Amino acid sequence: MTGVQTCALPIYNTVHLTADQLREAIASCNRQEIRVRQLYRQYGDMTPSECWDKYGSSFCPITSIRRTITDLTDKGLLHKTGKMKPGIYGKPEHVWTTAAPSEELFDLTRKETMPL
Repeated sequence: MTGVQTCALPIYNTVHLTADQLREAIASCNRQEIRVRQLYRQYGDMTPSECWDKYGSSFCPITSIRRTITDLTDKGLLHKTGKMKPGIYGKPEHVWTTAAPSEELFDLTRKETMPL
């Protein structure tokens, strides 16, 4: 289709939120991305459940943290390592690490990744 642009949203609007609700949900996801990125910078390599614990597990479900980690990985801001650790449910979990500062510059105001 000519002239049609698509953009990836940080949420999956499966419950048909209104425009105002969708705006707030997107803002919440953006704040979560910033916080998760800060946690990886502060604590280094972590599994999703370790990140969830440091985030404050009562504030959101672990699935939201996993979605955020996936989104940050897709943007090149986090990397999955070859390491695994036991997770909170007894199964092994992959460990993620933050991208090296020399690899990219993350502009939090525009939510873009810009090469150095």
